[in-house]
Amino acid sequence: MPLTCIPVFVVSLPDCLDRRQAISQALSALGIEFEFVDAVDGRYGLDPQYEDQIDRVEAQRVGRILSDAEFACALSHLTIYRRIVSENLAYALVLEDDAVPSPQLVEFLVNHHYRDADLTQLYTSRAYVRRSGIKAILNTYTSYLCLPRVPAVYTVAYTVSYWAALHFVTHAVPVTTVADWPTCINTLIAKRQVRIIYPLLAEHSNTPSLIGRYGQQINRQRKAMRRYFGIYIPPFRSIVDSLVSGRSFHKLIAKRLP
Repeated sequence: MPLTCIPVFVVSLPDCLDRRQAISQALSALGIEFEFVDAVDGRYGLDPQYEDQIDRVEAQRVGRILSDAEFACALSHLTIYRRIVSENLAYALVLEDDAVPSPQLVEFLVNHHYRDADLTQLYTSRAYVRRSGIKAILNTYTSYLCLPRVPAVYTVAYTVSYWAALHFVTHAVPVTTVADWPTCINTLIAKRQVRIIYPLLAEHSNTPSLIGRYGQQINRQRKAMRRYFGIYIPPFRSIVDSLVSGRSFHKLIAKRLP
């Protein structure tokens, strides 16, 4: 029987052999069985078959020009969510192929700490978390509740339940945002069903980002679109949403992780 009690899926493009080898070695060293899930390839343009699953107009309307690589990344994670739902999997661990799992990840899985929430992020950066609902795990690790209206970014490593996967499949299509995360995650956060583990149970490798590499032109357009006299101005809708939702207030009363 494998050490892990839930399926482990690694999102990876089929031709990224170096990345596949690196994470295969890392997971094998931990005794974690896993399965590669071929990612949607948007490096050279998105296949027309996916156009009905994305909304380029809405994405730009909220002030974000997404590259085909960014759309493809979000669609890749949705592929896993659909599989979780179709196979009726209670939970699954999802890793991107540039994740570097910590040895303590095994203990986290074996002790079923992923059952504490429908979505548990094992990697993030400078996240804001609640000062309540804190839970000590694995002796030196802490599980925090994610902050309302301020979801922590990155989909490098996380566990997801059947119900969270169903929620994303139902509400995150058509895709209008990057993979980390669709705005509908706020519903799960409001129900106190999104947690962050710190210290991190996975790191991000120094391998150059494929999204960044194949979306450079889009990134330049994105920056130019929001700069006036050299100063970046957030989209008006983002400013209003932040004020109306109380995002700024939540940040003031929250705890920020390193």
